[in-house]
Amino acid sequence: MNSGVVRSFAFVSLAGLVVGCGSGSPDALSGDEGTTNTTDGGGSQPGDAAAVPTADGGMSEKSQATTIALTGCPSSGYAATFTVGGQPFDLIVDTGSGNLAVASSDCPSCAAAGVSQVYTPGSMATDQGRVVNSQYGIGMWTGELYRDQVGLMGTSLTTSMNFVAIHSEEQFFSPSGCNFGAVPFAPEGIVGFGPTRLASSMADVFMNRVVADGLVPNLFAVELCPLGGQLWIGAIDAQAAATSDATLFTPITASGFYSVTLDDLQLGGQSMGFSASDFGTTIVDTGTTVLALPEPVFTALTSTITSNSVFVSSFPAASGNWLSGQDNQSSCFESTHSGADLDAMLPGITFVMPGTGGGAISVSLTATESYLQPVQYTMNGANKTYYCGGLLPNTQRTTTTILGAAAMSAHLVVFDGVNNQIGFAPQTHCK
Repeated sequence: MNSGVVRSFAFVSLAGLVVGCGSGSPDALSGDEGTTNTTDGGGSQPGDAAAVPTADGGMSEKSQATTIALTGCPSSGYAATFTVGGQPFDLIVDTGSGNLAVASSDCPSCAAAGVSQVYTPGSMATDQGRVVNSQYGIGMWTGELYRDQVGLMGTSLTTSMNFVAIHSEEQFFSPSGCNFGAVPFAPEGIVGFGPTRLASSMADVFMNRVVADGLVPNLFAVELCPLGGQLWIGAIDAQAAATSDATLFTPITASGFYSVTLDDLQLGGQSMGFSASDFGTTIVDTGTTVLALPEPVFTALTSTITSNSVFVSSFPAASGNWLSGQDNQSSCFESTHSGADLDAMLPGITFVMPGTGGGAISVSLTATESYLQPVQYTMNGANKTYYCGGLLPNTQRTTTTILGAAAMSAHLVVFDGVNNQIGFAPQTHCK
């Protein structure tokens, strides 16, 4: 059988650069979908993964650690269920954007795209009299700014905020599912978890609103698995997170995004020879599928990987260019080896970043946690695993690195706005 199969759709977020394994079957090509944000504009530091860093360094007494299940996958994004005006919506959780936008009852193209749940303003809704539009790497939407009650399902987090009711869109909604379409996934909008500047004028950021209301500290965390995941706001349940080591923190830099400094990228423990200036702004973005790298870094990394004799022999149906941004770059292939064997034989990736308080921290990923994304698929009663490329050259933002879902799946990732830092803790929940 032909095992080099899927040309995946693109879930385009911050940089318009992400490719993963999406809809369709392993013997068919699928289309492209995009969703991106719009902008206006000394040593390792071990932490306690159960602790909520607060201004006084103590545990939060305001927030309980409620674990929120995420649906989705790297290629489609990850969604949590929110209520908007009392109506439930599955919204993609995107740390690379700020707007909360939902399909509305005045959106014919939303219905045509298969969106079943739409927002209808109720008696408590207030039309703000402002039209908001967002242009994405692929796709766009236009909508009316409303104020209404928004809450995170399963928690007591509810706030009054300005958000967008989408009334027209192009290629923004395209339900595709996960695992080559075998697992349904059709979100009805997006919720930006990024910093305030990433929201359109007069629009609110949900996380900022619940913090301003005094409901939680400015901290949230995610675990993104190959299928599904977990979200916490304000406090983290360490038992549910299943972390296997301490949380290591690195400072958030002043870029307007959730960005960090990447000092080095190692392959198999060996430095690729690049420095912080080569990586540029490094953004941690749940809405991006892959690890997106500046082109010189991407070229050096992929050429080293694809010249590895074990890599070549592990994917006999693949061309030599499938990780190098050419030919079948977004195809997925079966391997002659198991995932555990691939991780044992192929070099992993390590990110080296400054530690909060000095020194350096290292965040390590295996091959199947970084440049090889595993996707489970059942064909003719047989369970198969395909591997899709988890790397892409950042040709639109040439001096930007994006740590997307492919670079986050092995860790609990903590976005700590209280102490202006991002933390990484290895976890076993996804395994």
